[in-house]
Amino acid sequence: MNELITFQRVDKTYEMTSALKNINFTINEKEFVVILGPSGAGKSTLLNLLGGLDQPSTGDIWVQGINIAEFNENELADYRAKKVGFIFQFYNLLPTLNALDNVNLVHQVNNSSLNGENILQKVGLAEKMRQYPSELSGGEQQRVSIARAIAKNAPILLCDEPTGALDTQTGKQIMKLLKSLNRQGKTVIVVTHNEEFSVLANKVIRLKDGEIESIESNLHPSEAD
Repeated sequence: MNELITFQRVDKTYEMTSALKNINFTINEKEFVVILGPSGAGKSTLLNLLGGLDQPSTGDIWVQGINIAEFNENELADYRAKKVGFIFQFYNLLPTLNALDNVNLVHQVNNSSLNGENILQKVGLAEKMRQYPSELSGGEQQRVSIARAIAKNAPILLCDEPTGALDTQTGKQIMKLLKSLNRQGKTVIVVTHNEEFSVLANKVIRLKDGEIESIESNLHPSEAD
C-alpha cells in the first residue's frame, strides 16, 4: 500500500508544556487505524495536527507527499476542505438546519462533494432527512455527522471518540459503518481511549504522556460484530 500520512520527529508544545514529543509513524492508504491512549496522552493534539487544525512546533507532517507543517492558514483551510472529513464525538450539527441541510453544508467547501440525499439513504436515514437535530436520537445525529463527513468525499476520515456518547448497540452500528467505508477505500483514523477498538484496526498507535508507546500491525482485523 502507498504511504498516505507520515509524521517525522513531530513535537508540539503549548506555553512550555510538551503535548507531543518526537512522534514518528506512517499511515498507508486505505488503512483502518486506531490511536489509543488515556486522557492527557496527547490524542486530541495529534488529531488536531492530522486534521490541519493546528501545526507542530517542530517536525514534518507529510500527506500525499506534501508537507502540511509548512502550510499557511489559507493552505491549511484548503487542506481541511478537500482532504479530511471530521466525525466528532458530539456531532457539531447546526440546530437550525435539518439533517439534509447539515450534510449539504459540505458543498460550500468542496466542489467534489457527494449528493447528500444519497448519503443519508446509505446511512439509514432516508425517512429522517427533513428532521432537525432536536428531533433525532443520539445515534441518528451521529449518522448525520458521518453522512456529512462521507459527503465531503475526502480521502481521510478522522473520528474523535465516535461512539463515546452512544449506547453499546448504536456504537456497534457506527463502527460497522466505519469499517464499511474503509472497505470502500477510505482511510479511517479513530482516536479513542476504548481498548476494544484495537481489534478492528490494521494498525494501532498507542500514546502515553505525549509519546508513542507502541505501534502494532494487525494482519487480520476483526469486524465490528
